[in-house]
Amino acid sequence: MTNKRYLTGIDWLIHAFDHMNQKKIGKGNVFHIVFEVNGLVNVDLFEQELNQFISSHFIFKGRAARAFNLAPYWKIDKDKEVSPVSISSRRVQEASKFIPFCIEISQKYDQSSEGYLYCDVIFHDEKSYVFFTFSHKLFDGLGAELFVDAFERYREGKQSYVFPDRRCQPSHLNRWGEKFKAGRHVNRKLLWLSPGRKVRALPIKKGKQEYQYKVIQFNENQTKKIIERADKEAGYLLIMPFLLSQAIYAFNQLFNRKGIRNDNMVVPVTVNARKKGEEREMFFNHLSFMFFKFTDKEAENPMESIKNQLYEQTKSRFSEKFSSNAMLMRIAPIPILSNLLGIYSRGKMASFSFSYLGETVFSGRKLLGKETANLFHLPVPSVPPGLGVFVNNYNGKFNLTISYLNTLLNDEDIEFLVNALREMPNG
Repeated sequence: MTNKRYLTGIDWLIHAFDHMNQKKIGKGNVFHIVFEVNGLVNVDLFEQELNQFISSHFIFKGRAARAFNLAPYWKIDKDKEVSPVSISSRRVQEASKFIPFCIEISQKYDQSSEGYLYCDVIFHDEKSYVFFTFSHKLFDGLGAELFVDAFERYREGKQSYVFPDRRCQPSHLNRWGEKFKAGRHVNRKLLWLSPGRKVRALPIKKGKQEYQYKVIQFNENQTKKIIERADKEAGYLLIMPFLLSQAIYAFNQLFNRKGIRNDNMVVPVTVNARKKGEEREMFFNHLSFMFFKFTDKEAENPMESIKNQLYEQTKSRFSEKFSSNAMLMRIAPIPILSNLLGIYSRGKMASFSFSYLGETVFSGRKLLGKETANLFHLPVPSVPPGLGVFVNNYNGKFNLTISYLNTLLNDEDIEFLVNALREMPNG
């Protein structure tokens, strides 16, 4: 069975989150990356080259299945045709219409489950916004950037390109004692995060649920100032903890304004977990999970608590144990696993989620022959909490996206958060 690409426990959790999202809001676990390029791209040529790129690569013909040993793996039907990508385009006259149209594009793929990649192009003035939609079943955020990077290198060279993916992955059906010990550690941690199930969170209301986005873009000078603040207030290379502290402070103020007090603020954090030699692994999910908890007092000045919790989780190898324990969860069918995850949450899994992608891995400065001015992510946080913050750094410029269900925050709430987070360069 060495020729199979077995799914990891993290991959299986992603499938469970996809199921939970479909069940609660009718939207699977997809996410979007937008490339802002200078000039007008040729949509017909883009569609032709992209379909040439993916047509002969079997991984796009796959789906999750179970092997005889009950471990899930990515089953590839070589006789199946790769679904072609049809790229639509539209011109937006006013800049204020850009994000609403992004939301409209996002809704096009709510019920899609067969494909793993979709593309759209938005034209505004003399710029093109190339909008990629990826399925989390096959990509994480960094992997999606690697995919676009590989596509650009392919189209520039027109050479036969082989995806640098390792489709063989062991089943990890061994060392059960270690996995059960890791499970006990993780279970204690999750129970500690939410004593009495008291989590400060916005209620998910009934009704039509749609994701909204607010993108805060910092220029190079502002980004340098943020990094200088991080070095001074958090410590050298502790950019992620600093950005997390700023997000926690802003959301703490928002919760207080809305009268949500006293309970603990719980924030799951995801970062890239690719090890040395795996930097170019583009397929499936290579994520590391950490969890942070703050009392209302700690949330007012969270940096010290973040550093202490980060040190404790690093020392105890929590992320490693979480991944090991997740291997045990693969025995459960997705609907059952989704229900088991609900035991911890009872409708309140977290206050908000936070993801730090770090420096971009899209190495080129051009896309489709045009200069790339920026790229930012539009994630879809799992429900609950249906609310998240995502930060990436493209070519020395931070992009911070607030992604939220429309029933959670109103325009006044978003304006408050944006004003608070825009102050990061100034202190």
